[in-house]
Order: sequence, then C-alpha cells, then structure tokens
Amino acid sequence: MGFVDIQSVSIHDRGLRAAFVSNASLLEAKGELRIDYPFALRISDDDVEQIVLSTFLPLASVDGPIVMRAPFDLVRGAYWRAYLARFAELSQSLSFERRANNVERGEGALLETVRGTSNVGILFGGGVESLFGLFKLASLNPHLFAVVGPGFMNNDHARSSIKEEVEARLQADMGVRLHRVETNARRLWIVSDDAVPNKLCTGLLFYFYMRPMMAALGVELLLKVSEFEEAQNFSDYDQSINPRFLSHISDGPVFVPFLNAYSKIQMFEELSRTPYFDYVYSCLNNTDKRWCGRCSKCRRLAEYGRRLGIDTGRIGLDPSIEYVKETSPIGRNYAAAMDRVAPRRPNHHSAVRLVAKLLRGGGVM
Repeated sequence: MGFVDIQSVSIHDRGLRAAFVSNASLLEAKGELRIDYPFALRISDDDVEQIVLSTFLPLASVDGPIVMRAPFDLVRGAYWRAYLARFAELSQSLSFERRANNVERGEGALLETVRGTSNVGILFGGGVESLFGLFKLASLNPHLFAVVGPGFMNNDHARSSIKEEVEARLQADMGVRLHRVETNARRLWIVSDDAVPNKLCTGLLFYFYMRPMMAALGVELLLKVSEFEEAQNFSDYDQSINPRFLSHISDGPVFVPFLNAYSKIQMFEELSRTPYFDYVYSCLNNTDKRWCGRCSKCRRLAEYGRRLGIDTGRIGLDPSIEYVKETSPIGRNYAAAMDRVAPRRPNHHSAVRLVAKLLRGGGVM
C-alpha cells in the first residue's frame, strides 16, 4: 500500500512549509513543500488541510490505495473521497492517520488591512483568455492571481524572466493588481507531462493555494476565463481545470468558468482592438525569447493574425511562423472554430516561397 507521510507543517505570516516522505511513484521520495505569499495573511487550519491534500493526494492515488499521515485531523474526508471518485484512474481507498505533532505557527503580525476595492478575481495566465477577461471586467478592477515557481508550466520566472517583465509592464501601464503565489510544488512531482497534473489536480491546487489570499483581499468570486474550445473538450485532457469540473473545486469563494461562449480566435480579434493586446504572452515554453516559435500556441496565434489581418509583430510574434493543424481533440476544436470565424486566407509567405521556387526553375506538381 502506498503512503504519504506529512512529517511536519509550519506556518509563518507569509507562507507554509510541509516536510514529507512518500513511496508514491509520481512523488519525490522526500522533500519539503514551500508556498510563499506576497503579503502577510492568515492561513487557517482548513487551508492547511486543503493545500496539503491537493498537492499530494490525487497524484499519490494513481498507484492504488493510499495511507495519508499528517499532523492535523482529516476534517474534509468526504470531500476528498468524492473528488477522487470523479477520476476512474484514482483509487478511492484513502486511509488517514493522525501524527502526534501539531502544525507549528510562527509569530508574525498580520498587516492591518490588505483588502482591496474589488471582490472579483481572475485566474491569470497572461494569455489571450486571461487578458480578454481583464478587458471585459476592467471596470470592476479585478484582482489577478497566478501560481509561479520552478518547472511550473510557463510560469518559471527563474528559468525565464520575460513573462514577469511583460506582466510588470501590464501592471504599470494599465494599473492592474497581480498577486503571485510562489511554490516549488511542481518540483515535488515526478511527472514530465503537465497533462497529468492538469487532469488530476491543477485546478484544485490553483484554488486552494490562492484561497488564503482571496480571503485576505475580500475576493468572493474567482473566474477562470475558458474559451469555447476548452468548454467543448470532452477528452481526458486538463479535466481538473475544465469548465465542466470547476463547480467541484469550490469550498470558499465561488470558482467558475467565464466567457466560454467565445472561441479563442474571437477573443484574439476583439482583444487586438484594445490596449491589452500588447501584453499577450501565450508561449508554452520558457526560453530566452518571448515566443519560442515552435509550440502550438505560437503557431496558432500567428495563423490567427494571418486570417484576421492582424500584425502579430505588435506582440513580438513572428507573423510568418508556419501553422500546423493540431490533431488532439481540443486542437481540432481550435481548427474548426478558426474556419468558422475566419476562413483561410491565401498565405502570402507560401506564395513568396512558390514564386522563388519557380524563378529557380523548380517545377509545380
């Protein structure tokens, strides 16, 4: 039987540490979960339980029956068994053992007030969807929330600071507020493909990691901007952050999808007519450039620009990047929506290459 042993949990006024050992195949054998917040806040006992279990329990349950040991009581057992039951590949056999030592709380004075003027938050990734949601809700001054850290999708600022620089300009120019949770959680998972945690626990992790910040700021509604293609996606991909699953990840401020009647190309077109367009960053890879030019997002956004007559050089994206039609279920949805909204225009760059070939004496089949 597999186990995850949370040996100690310590809380300070800006974060949490949880030392663990485990024999689960998708987790490191031992390590320490670290979470840091941008300001002093209160982390409740319930926050501790939900943060720790969202980090370790779903991925550990891939191997079969699991024993969790932790220095706190399992209060949300029914919630977690119901969550595990939503995934056929996860074991619903959860045993919980209470360790003798308790959660340690360091002394630290909370800020007198950190509450803002808005009770609305947006889960912010910096791409087309997030910025489109910000544009639509700008009058409400929404808080923006992001999870960053080593190996964390394209939010690894140590590997590449470009996204952080783009977001800094967004905040300075547009007067928005971006609150980042910094964590090493992604480094504790022995998983090379982000699709695995995205399916099983990423939405859960986003929500529970941010919940103490949302409480401190008075946020009552957290929105994940989800384009139509994601709402259409009924495959096994990214289930825990798919609009169909968000209603099951709500145990505090309401967490719901937003604007999922818009296809991504529609969002792109409308966003291009606003000042928010200049801050789009959707590349799947952290590199020394804003866009890698090879991933599906780079290729798709360049194709959007060609079909809509929008110069993607405005966001630093080479407009000549070749589009490769995606074969995944969600990729097919993107292609279909693209054809409905903006049928393929003649490719100027392809025409230039054809003329150059003819001038060199090449034949045409």
